[in-house]
Amino acid sequence: MARLLIGSSYSLRQLGREVESHKRLDTAFDLLRELKDYPASQIDPGSEAAQAVCALADHEAATGNASRALQDYRGLLDQVAIAKPERKQI
Repeated sequence: MARLLIGSSYSLRQLGREVESHKRLDTAFDLLRELKDYPASQIDPGSEAAQAVCALADHEAATGNASRALQDYRGLLDQVAIAKPERKQI
């Protein structure tokens, strides 16, 4: 369910509905908190938590808050690094 809310936030923002877009992200984070998936000391890449943080950072960047977006992106990178994801050969 969180993935649907996250995905729809992008569409709403493109339609100029920034407030509703942010509300969807808030709801997604509420769900992740209920599931105890967020906040977390580490975040696995591709997880709903990672997608939510990335979507929030994207939202901040798109609505003119670049410094907050950068802070969110850096925090996500730090949490993913702690998770020590395996490198896959391509």
